[in-house]
Amino acid sequence: FVLLDMSRNGSPIVYASAQMNQLFGFEDTELLGQPWTILCGDETDVDDMRTLESAVYSTEECSRCLVCQKQTGERFWNHIYL
Repeated sequence: FVLLDMSRNGSPIVYASAQMNQLFGFEDTELLGQPWTILCGDETDVDDMRTLESAVYSTEECSRCLVCQKQTGERFWNHIYL
């Protein structure tokens, strides 16, 4: 999992679990300070990304499946539930 700072522009990642780093192929501190969109790829649906971000700001429940991209470029489906 990751924790974001929604009060800052770009909603940067302020914490990334070891499992998240391993899944995406990042070193422990590489994700810190990066916008959450670093986990997305060219095939990620922009409307789904906006829906998730909107749900976070409005504290609404939301679920989407996004095509995410590992640091190696490998794509996979990621079910995100807020």
